[in-house]
Amino acid sequence: GVVSYRFYVSWNKNAGSGTHSVQLISQTTSDVLVTMNVVNGRNITTGTLPAFYQDQLRSVKLQAKSTVSTDDPIFYGARLYYK
Repeated sequence: GVVSYRFYVSWNKNAGSGTHSVQLISQTTSDVLVTMNVVNGRNITTGTLPAFYQDQLRSVKLQAKSTVSTDDPIFYGARLYYK
């Protein structure tokens, strides 16, 4: 079954000084699929899917934040691969 993922995010901190992070969470619950800190350029993380995501079709949403409220980062895109 489907048990592993690779998550790719293209990001630009746009001179921001905070720590930026993104996460994928379930559209209907608070279940988190993956969370990672991001820097300028390509960011990739891999891992094992949590049990509640394995072998299921789920809608997810992307959330992003910075530790500095005045940061204005640029999000170029994201991809989620799983197998």
